[in-house]
Amino acid sequence: AMKINLNWKHAILTFCVGAICFIIGGIAMLRSCQNMIGDTGMSILEAHMIIQKNFIGEFDKSSYLDTTLTAMVESLGDRWSYYLNKDNYSMLQTAHTNSYKGIGIQVAYDNDAGLQILNIYSDSPADVAGIIAGDILVAVNGQKVTEDNYNDLVNSIGTTEAVTLSIQKSDETVRDVHLTPRTIIQDPVKSEMLEGNIGLVTISNFYENSARGFKTHVDALIDARATALIIDVRDNPGGYITELIEILDYLLPEGTICTCATRTGESTIYTSDAACVNLPMVVIVNEASYSAAEFLAAELQEAGGALLTGAPTAGKGFAQTTFDLKNGDAIGLSTFRYYTGKGVSLIDKGVTLDKEELEPDKQLQSAITILQEKEE
Repeated sequence: AMKINLNWKHAILTFCVGAICFIIGGIAMLRSCQNMIGDTGMSILEAHMIIQKNFIGEFDKSSYLDTTLTAMVESLGDRWSYYLNKDNYSMLQTAHTNSYKGIGIQVAYDNDAGLQILNIYSDSPADVAGIIAGDILVAVNGQKVTEDNYNDLVNSIGTTEAVTLSIQKSDETVRDVHLTPRTIIQDPVKSEMLEGNIGLVTISNFYENSARGFKTHVDALIDARATALIIDVRDNPGGYITELIEILDYLLPEGTICTCATRTGESTIYTSDAACVNLPMVVIVNEASYSAAEFLAAELQEAGGALLTGAPTAGKGFAQTTFDLKNGDAIGLSTFRYYTGKGVSLIDKGVTLDKEELEPDKQLQSAITILQEKEE
């Protein structure tokens, strides 16, 4: 009996000690959490808990989260940081593979008309249906395109099994086109040989396979005896730094080609080897040449002697990292600054144009003229 009694006392003592340790550990963890997220984070968490416990009305939790996270990111005052719900994040991830579910069109919003169709991908549903660049997309599934909804309408095309587009032709007639979206493989690089053995290479983005495609196209132009290169990065949104560095390494001689610095001052330095493409180059840019596109032009000018033409660029200079959230959403934050090989930042300055040409239809000819004058 004495033995049983002692065992019970031991068990109770053990339980009490464990409970005390648990409480102490919980307090320490709470303090650690508070120290980690600070007063701001604790206030946000506190406000959320108060709403969950006390708000008497009904509310859409998905919309509540979207609005809250959007406001948090927008309050940073950084035009390059962003919040994506899981649907848009999934679409972005697919787009970064240079493949997506859609109908094969590239569009830009026009305030006066609707969505201007800029490009049609070969053998896509849009191409087969006879839609051409220059057509205007005025409605999707009967819903008129406006400034407030065009992003949502464009995004919705890839999430449906079938879609009806109202297409306005150059003679202002409108016809409805019924299409079935499918997976579109997008080649981010294309090239052609211009008169005078000038190789023209157009890069639409710096996502997957862009570096490999760029090198393949340029090698082919060199084999075809190109004597100069024009690199067109107009309307290029940028992409992965790994793809950018691979292209710069391929084009430029030995040396530092990029430095990335974090908020704590830690730096990553990227260099090029001695192998390079020894041809005169001109890069065409515009106000929509962002990030890697803008940086490519600046570094080719600085380290490779390339000349730049087109319209002034945005002056980005920050790179973003995308962070996954537990529910499948994501936030993208500017996490480091990048500098040219000689330590120049493009922030709020953009590139220095050798010849400004604001008319889009004249920018390619401007590049050709620069090369011709350089040869003379």
